[in-house]
Amino acid sequence: MSSEQLQKFPPLSSSKESSWSTRPGSVPSPLPGAAVDVVISNCVINLSTDKPAMLAEMFRVLVPGGRIGISDVVAEDHLTPAGRAAAGSYVGCIAGAPSQTEYLDGLAAAGFTDASVTFTHEAAPGMRSATIRAVKPSARWPPARRRLVERTVTPRVSGQAVPLRFQVSPGLT
Repeated sequence: MSSEQLQKFPPLSSSKESSWSTRPGSVPSPLPGAAVDVVISNCVINLSTDKPAMLAEMFRVLVPGGRIGISDVVAEDHLTPAGRAAAGSYVGCIAGAPSQTEYLDGLAAAGFTDASVTFTHEAAPGMRSATIRAVKPSARWPPARRRLVERTVTPRVSGQAVPLRFQVSPGLT
C-alpha cells in the first residue's frame, strides 16, 4: 500500500487487537525474512515493471508453509505482447499483465510450489481476472508438485447435474 492509502486506514493499520497489519509497498520490503504467514495482493503485480523481484520478495518474507493469494489480471497464453498492449489501451492498466504460463513460471522460479491460476471472468478479449495461489515449501513436508491442475466434473446429484471444480497436483492419486 502507498503512504496515501495507509493514511485512509489508520484504525486498521494501528489496531492493537488485529493479527494483521498493512505496510507501504516497496521492494525490498522492510520486513525480515520468514516473518509473514500470508501475502495478499489485489491487482498490483500486473502494474509492476519488475515482476520477478516482487514474487521473490513475497517468497522471502513468507514463513515456510506460508502462502500467497493474489487477485490480478492475467493474459491468456495465446495473446501476444502487442495484443496485451492493445487490450491495455482499451481497458486501462492491464497491458503489463503476464500470461498464465508466465505467472506460473515466475512463481516456480521464485521457489513457490502448488501454484495455480484460476480465471474468474473476462476483463477484455484475451485478458482475464484471476485468482493466483501458491505456497512456500515447508521443511516439514516434501516439496509439492510445481502446479495445480484444475479439473471440472459434473456428477449427478438427485438427478441434477452439479458442476464441481477442484484442483489436484499432477501425479497425485
